[in-house]
Amino acid sequence: MKGASEVNRLGSKAKATHWVREENREMLGRLARRYLLILSAALAIAGQAHAHRSQSVLSSLQWNAETSQIEIVHRLHTDDVEIGLAAPQASDDVMDLSRDSSREKLLAYVEASFTILVDDEALQIETVGVELRGQETHVRQLVNISNAPDELQIDNRLLRDVFSDQANLVNIRMAARTRTVIFSGADRLKHVKNLLG
Repeated sequence: MKGASEVNRLGSKAKATHWVREENREMLGRLARRYLLILSAALAIAGQAHAHRSQSVLSSLQWNAETSQIEIVHRLHTDDVEIGLAAPQASDDVMDLSRDSSREKLLAYVEASFTILVDDEALQIETVGVELRGQETHVRQLVNISNAPDELQIDNRLLRDVFSDQANLVNIRMAARTRTVIFSGADRLKHVKNLLG
């Protein structure tokens, strides 16, 4: 049987071990917080260094079974639209999307630059409107069609005639999965199959 002094010694040793573990946890916690702080600062600096974004448009096509329509939303950077659509005009008329006349020019441009075909037949795309959301401009369109198509042909030339490095992404969701098509360079009509599979 252990003597009282040995039990006290073991009890003190257990307390010391517990204290060391607590000290280590606190030290590791402080190191982790410092690491996260340094990492956050580095990411913030890197983000500012790479603040220049590339020109891009995100177009989303989604089947709405309740209305038998393909809903289309084009998300464009407002600055790119104003600069890009003012450039070909070479006039003193400034492109300002807060003005009705500029929004009308944008809608006409989108209608001429975005095409959808099914079985080599162009679909009638109805432009619903334009909405300014901070640094983004959203153009909404609809296509009335009886059933969700399994195949589409798409041509997305939005701002690609203005900016040489323009890359446009089109997300297509006719069923459960989303398909993405990228347009850049001299890309024209692209055929997208198995949209319902």
